[in-house]
Amino acid sequence: MKLFRFILCLITFTDHVIIGFGFSLFPVMLLQIHVGFFPLHTPQTTLVWMLGLLMMMAPLGQLLGAPFIGYSSDTMGRKPLLYTTLTCSTISSVICAMSLIYGSFIGFLLGRLLSGLSASSIAVVQSCAVDSSPHEKKGKGITAIEVAIGLGLALGPVIGAQLATSKVLWGINFNLPFWIASIVTIMLLICLSLTFPEDLPQTHHKQTAMLSSYKNLLQHSPTARRLLLAWFTFMSGWELYLHWFPSFMVARHHFSPLDLGHLFLFVGVFYSLYQLIIVRQVVDKISRQRVMPWLILGVALCITAFGFTQNADQVYWIMGVYLLFLGLLIPCWITSISDNAPPDQQGATFGLLASLTAACAMLVSALGAELFNYAAQYPLITSGGLMLMAWFLVRKKI
Repeated sequence: MKLFRFILCLITFTDHVIIGFGFSLFPVMLLQIHVGFFPLHTPQTTLVWMLGLLMMMAPLGQLLGAPFIGYSSDTMGRKPLLYTTLTCSTISSVICAMSLIYGSFIGFLLGRLLSGLSASSIAVVQSCAVDSSPHEKKGKGITAIEVAIGLGLALGPVIGAQLATSKVLWGINFNLPFWIASIVTIMLLICLSLTFPEDLPQTHHKQTAMLSSYKNLLQHSPTARRLLLAWFTFMSGWELYLHWFPSFMVARHHFSPLDLGHLFLFVGVFYSLYQLIIVRQVVDKISRQRVMPWLILGVALCITAFGFTQNADQVYWIMGVYLLFLGLLIPCWITSISDNAPPDQQGATFGLLASLTAACAMLVSALGAELFNYAAQYPLITSGGLMLMAWFLVRKKI
């Protein structure tokens, strides 16, 4: 069972490392360094819009793939869907690398679209974590996945920046992280074929139409519907922050790719430490309904405060507090939604959750580009406002 959970975490970690490449590389690729996608004299506003479009591709892939992959894992089993998403991840990394070599922005968009599709494996992984955990320890199972996500998103920008700015191979620069990623995902496919057992009990394999499955899920529990609505509102704000915070740091504090990588390393290390030292010890013991509104409020205020920072030191101090609130909030929220969903539709539940998150990223990408063109801090301030709306929804009634 330990090997089983380690593989789950490793798959999640790899997917989020690949997603994390974009946080340190894309703002620099489009706003600072010419990589051959566009003519040299392309207006800055156009490049910002193209950055927003590029940021939309991974969420679009997840939006399209997560509902189907989550539902299919309930009916076909978890293992085949993990094969599919890992294969897609390998192909996407190769496409991104080749697109950088040939200067094809369209090809790079396609590669990131497939990256988002492969990241839909989070729905399967979370379902596996729930399947393999006793009900009273479900929160700890989700926490382990959150650690992998935090480390992946943290080390992804660091690894991407280090590889992109190195000269390990002649003629390879920004594309090197994607070549390495393709090799790693191939290795994971081999490990999966050798060691990964099918965990889903056969009694869960119901043949229900996908749309009917999601309809039944939403009708099953009014509490689940309210939690999902608040999640959608909160994640709209969080995705706006996540996608435009690196650009804010480049514009306001003049961060380089390595600076962004170091910041995300700080984020991942502290987020994971909070999960391991604090969250795992208390997540199954506290009253989630009581603490969630306060945690949402704390996250909202911290993200708003980022927009008013005057130097990098202030960013790091606020980030330490923000990560504590977020580290406890996400496992509480996900576990509460899982508790209120049917046991035989956990894959569909987490697929819907991932799809809603991706939809949020899609909706706010264009908004973020427009806000960023007015002022670099506007996306962060707007993000805090959306989270305050989620705080109101959760505080009013869970």
